Amino acid sequence: MDLLSWNIRGCVNKASIRTVKELCKQYRPDMVILLETKCSGDTTDKVIREMSFNYCIREEAKGFAGGIWVLWNNPNLNVQVLRNHQQFLHLQIVDFKRRVWCLTIVYASPHAHLRSKLWEEMKKIAPDMKLPWLLIGDFNDISKADEKKGGATLDMHAVNRFKRWIEECGLIDMGYIGSKFT
Repeated sequence: MDLLSWNIRGCVNKASIRTVKELCKQYRPDMVILLETKCSGDTTDKVIREMSFNYCIREEAKGFAGGIWVLWNNPNLNVQVLRNHQQFLHLQIVDFKRRVWCLTIVYASPHAHLRSKLWEEMKKIAPDMKLPWLLIGDFNDISKADEKKGGATLDMHAVNRFKRWIEECGLIDMGYIGSKFT
């Protein structure tokens, strides 16, 4: 199953809608995940229709902050919400080959005190995971110094806390494909 995930940083503009449609045409993902949509309510419905998706699950933005959308078109893809939270959606997927697995989509708060609540919620989910599990998204944290470029001074205590969280949840960083910092 092919996923396309993008921290779109706002999608209520023609350029973002056009880009999503172009990416879908080029890569033909089975599911599109948009983070930091900064959009909710009727506006969300309108934008999703303009992007030409038939199915969606979403965590609404709060004001003009956050937002997680999971979008797809194939009616044979079964997606069920197991848990939702302002900073994540935890889903069970039954894909086209009838494989059952879990997908957690994260848009972690840029505020450390709120992000720490997310990590605690994830630590509650991790011990019960018996199915294959993929976490994807924008964690707004790093586990290695080379994952940061510019900005504020690196906080090694925060880096080590995030690495500990990864280990405590039994996760493996699969890396990325493409340019760094994209």
